[in-house]
Amino acid sequence: ITEPQRLGLATALELNTTFLRKSLLAALRHLAP
Repeated sequence: ITEPQRLGLATALELNTTFLRKSLLAALRHLAP
């Protein structure tokens, strides 16, 4: 795996994690009274 590929993967993973965390927080906020 080359350096650009590694950086791309890291970025994609980071974006994915951020997105998932935001979705989770939104869902929790929606469920909370």
